[in-house]
Amino acid sequence: MDAQYAFIDSHIQDAFDGFFLCNMQRYHDYNRFIAFICLTYHLGQVKYVPGVIENEGPWTIHIPSKFLFESLTGITYIPLLLTKIDLCKIGTDEDRYRQCLLGFLQDPRRSGKYAIGPQAYTKATSFFMKELSRWYPESERWCTFQRKENFLSGNITFHNNIWRLNESDAALGVQTFLFLGYIIFFLPQCSKSKRLLEHCKQQSFLHKTLIKSYPEQTALVRQAMQDYLERVGTEFPSECEEDSDEWSDVE
Repeated sequence: MDAQYAFIDSHIQDAFDGFFLCNMQRYHDYNRFIAFICLTYHLGQVKYVPGVIENEGPWTIHIPSKFLFESLTGITYIPLLLTKIDLCKIGTDEDRYRQCLLGFLQDPRRSGKYAIGPQAYTKATSFFMKELSRWYPESERWCTFQRKENFLSGNITFHNNIWRLNESDAALGVQTFLFLGYIIFFLPQCSKSKRLLEHCKQQSFLHKTLIKSYPEQTALVRQAMQDYLERVGTEFPSECEEDSDEWSDVE
């Protein structure tokens, strides 16, 4: 993977690294921001983190921040221009910024503690679980979208080495479908976390309405949670430190 960054001038890389470090230091305690970073890093590379094609505007493949992070204020993601990243630009001069960012995140020599890894995945997964819990209060009045799950699953394709989801005419329920997929992908890469242990044991965010609406996705989430419990154990040693911002409501 390093080879694709070789053409980037070292002076440009150094300038970007300084820019990335400044913003990571400033916003690293925001779980929403870290979730966005993790999605940006894996965007289009795996089935569970597809780039999304939307109906409106020119054809682009990106993170659908408009409806996934509707409550995310500009202060936490605009500084890194994450919403401007378009997978359609891969291999062009307009892709240089994304390449620099990914190179920075994957190289601990450049990014230090901000490198992509288990800690970041833990914060991101905590955010996704919290959002699902907020969206789906236990209520029989909520309608279900099982047909939407099948439709969305069928709309994920792999083309030109990019996983993409065409969400045209299927905006309702897309965010939930994607968040469940993010949990399926990120949870196996998470570190031991008191909060994740609690929710994997209790499965409290998987309300009945959510299970009815997304039976296949929630079944995979349940399996991922069981695997996580078996991997890290069910007890949380008191001497281990918990991420102080995990599950914070800071935007």
